[in-house]
Amino acid sequence: MHLTVEQALLIYPLSEAGVIAGKSGTSRVIKSVNVMDAPDILTKCLQGVIGGLQEGKVTRLCVSNKKKRPDSLLEAYNECVGSYGLAERLGLKDAIVQFEIVELSYLFQKLPQGKMRTYCVEVLDALLNKDPEYSREMLRTLEAFIENDG
Repeated sequence: MHLTVEQALLIYPLSEAGVIAGKSGTSRVIKSVNVMDAPDILTKCLQGVIGGLQEGKVTRLCVSNKKKRPDSLLEAYNECVGSYGLAERLGLKDAIVQFEIVELSYLFQKLPQGKMRTYCVEVLDALLNKDPEYSREMLRTLEAFIENDG
C-alpha cells in the first residue's frame, strides 16, 4: 500500500496534526516514519548542559526568540544555529545562549562591510561633528548601551 502525506493526514491521530513546513510535498508517498515521544525534552536538554559543565565539557543550549506560530519553527531553528555560530566565533563560554542577547552582533556579522561603513559615516560622523564634549558623552553612552546588551 502506498500512502501519501495528504492521505495520512486524514487518519487519526494525524488528522489532529498539521503541516508546518513542506506543504507542497503532501502528494509524496510516505517511505518511512520516525516517532519521538519526548514531553520532557527541555528538562533532558538542561540536564545534559549542566552535566556537561560539571564534567568540564563545552555543551551549549541555544534559545531562539519566542515564536507565536508553528510555521515559525524554521526561523527559530535558524536563530539557534546563528546563536551557536556567533557564540563560537566570539568565544563565549555561556552554556545557554539566547538569540535576543546576541541578535545585534548576529545582525552586524551579516551586514556587508560597505553598508556598515555607510551607516557609520551617515550616523556616527554626524554625531562626531557636534560639540566634542557632547560627542564623547554620546559615544560613552553608546558604548555602555552595547556592553550591557542594549
